[in-house]
Amino acid sequence: MRLNTLRGLPAAIAAMPAPRLAEALPGPTLFDLRREGRAPLFVSVLLHGNEISGWDAVRQLGEELAARSALVLVGNVTAAQAGVRTLPSQPDFNRIWAASAEGVPGAEAALAAEVMRVVSASKPQLAVDIHNNTGRNPP
Repeated sequence: MRLNTLRGLPAAIAAMPAPRLAEALPGPTLFDLRREGRAPLFVSVLLHGNEISGWDAVRQLGEELAARSALVLVGNVTAAQAGVRTLPSQPDFNRIWAASAEGVPGAEAALAAEVMRVVSASKPQLAVDIHNNTGRNPP
């Protein structure tokens, strides 16, 4: 598993609901919407495939995020396609971050470590991980 990076947020992708993202993205993707001279906002969404509210927010705020400077991580697109939190063959994407810091082997931990390297190097002003609530989703 590798991190895909796209410069900008193509309108065709921004128009897609979360369950369709796997049709356009080969896996976890970092959208680079940074503007020179501005510390970015880092936003992560879809770490749980059935928690689509974060992606919906990014879709609505895409142009504003780009105007301000942002890095947007879209996580588990394959689980989103299936409408589940995570696939049976995957670890929980919300739990891979500690493993990456501890050097635990695995493709997902390596992915998290790569995201952390890129985001840390960008010196973000703020990091936000958007999840749905624990009730009926989406809210």
